[in-house]
Amino acid sequence: MTITTDTYTIIGVGVALAGILVSSHQQSREVSELRQQVTQQIAQQGQQITQIAQEVGRLSGLLDGLRGRPFIEEDGDG
Repeated sequence: MTITTDTYTIIGVGVALAGILVSSHQQSREVSELRQQVTQQIAQQGQQITQIAQEVGRLSGLLDGLRGRPFIEEDGDG
């Protein structure tokens, strides 16, 4: 059996396709990992935003409470 140029071409194409498939699989895995990281970061930022909103709400309530009280000056005699 003689190996012809066509056979080498077919083998070369097969090797090239295998390389493309391996590369594609690695890229898919990397994209999946990046998605997971972004999802975690978004969740963390959502928690931080919720915490900040709660703190702003508390401060707003404190300010409303202070505005309702009359201002009393302390004299220096104590």
